[in-house]
Amino acid sequence: MNDQHVSAALQVRPILHTAHTDAYLTILRAAGMQVLSRSDGWTLLQGGSGRLALHRLYDGVFEGQTALGFEVADLEAYAVQARGRAPSGLRVEVGDADHGRAVRVTGRDGLEFTIDQAEQPDVPVTADPAVVVHQLWVSTDVARTAEDLVALGCRKRLTETNGRTIDVDADLGRVLVHVADNGVVAADSALDYDGDLEQVHVALLNAGVRHDVIDESHGRTLKVPKPGTDGDPMWITHEDEDPAGSIRH
Repeated sequence: MNDQHVSAALQVRPILHTAHTDAYLTILRAAGMQVLSRSDGWTLLQGGSGRLALHRLYDGVFEGQTALGFEVADLEAYAVQARGRAPSGLRVEVGDADHGRAVRVTGRDGLEFTIDQAEQPDVPVTADPAVVVHQLWVSTDVARTAEDLVALGCRKRLTETNGRTIDVDADLGRVLVHVADNGVVAADSALDYDGDLEQVHVALLNAGVRHDVIDESHGRTLKVPKPGTDGDPMWITHEDEDPAGSIRH
């Protein structure tokens, strides 16, 4: 991999806000994720592809609320490339955020998020390589939002023929763009498991995590209630090689 590609490499890293960090760690470790670092109110986990952060609650956010997020190895180099590719209306700005310097993005549907300098914890990666972090961007314009993600460095992966979803790959991790049925833009997070999902099912049972097993048209899914919510689900999915009703790019 050449230096130019490394500087631009884009990794998903959604931020999930919770007062139940330990309960989430039980779920995520059973799914094969690895804790990279823990500090006051912040826990960073690594999957085989992509990362996920747990952030303590603060005023203005609710239990389980998720913010879209990404990391790059070289923030300044990435910002130059992303600004050069951004279509009119997609805002890509470098500046100071609450947590430090970041690329601040506003999608053409109005969703705001940051792309941050990747943390480099000094620990070997032992996460299950089959675990893929999958962000969800709920948008009022699926096709245009997918174009925004391509401009930010993603690649189209699957398009649902009914136009309701487009799935894209980052360099590490994935993002599913889903139509906003209620007209409200939002974000969420899930996991894909590109191996034998039975292994995760058993690990969750052994960890005492209740969940449902669902067979759907696109593959098998584990539906895990998010800690501290009224049953809002976290999805862990094994996707069929050729999901019904989708075009693979």
